[in-house]
Amino acid sequence: MCHLDPDIRADALQRLPEWRPTFGQVDGAQTELENQRIRYGDLFLFFGWFRRVEEIPGGGWRYAPSAPNEHRVFGWLQVSDIVCVGANTAGAVEQRPWLRAHPHVNGASWPPNNTIYVATPKLCIDGTDIGVDGAGVFRSATASRGGVLTRYGEPMSRWRLPWEMWSAWRHRRPKQYTKRQGPWVHVDVRGQGQEFVFEGTPRVIEWVHELFEQQRGI
Repeated sequence: MCHLDPDIRADALQRLPEWRPTFGQVDGAQTELENQRIRYGDLFLFFGWFRRVEEIPGGGWRYAPSAPNEHRVFGWLQVSDIVCVGANTAGAVEQRPWLRAHPHVNGASWPPNNTIYVATPKLCIDGTDIGVDGAGVFRSATASRGGVLTRYGEPMSRWRLPWEMWSAWRHRRPKQYTKRQGPWVHVDVRGQGQEFVFEGTPRVIEWVHELFEQQRGI
């Protein structure tokens, strides 16, 4: 079923006491995260397919006719707890009552690797609190600080990332299209799955800090 996941906006729904932001995952996608040893302190950056909209005179909204489709980073979650729910959803709710509204403990039967990632209270990088919550949604202005993954003027699957991130790319490294231009690498992520894992190298961490500068109002 369609459901709110990642669930990272506190004001999106009426919340139960002690609610915390979460991200649920199952099947092959969760197997990939397990194989890549996702653990406490790791940071999820969520990206999606967006297009600029404009207000219609007289009311309403529409897609801007000349605006491109783009992959943009829209949110984040730093991992605190990893809840191995499996098919025993009752057990997960008994331990954490605030999870009973979460989609991964409701609905049809779930596979054995049904998992929920819970956010940290505050985002810390290299042990330093950088001044934002452990999960949330980026301001739209973050796009000017590196939040747009799609290279300008290219199809949305062709990304531009700092060159040093290429060496930090673990496992599913795109192979179809690779080009270096100055400090950037251009990659084509078509057909590569939905999880991309990077080591926390100095340049990767620097790029993450750049994303959060606008969020902190810098």
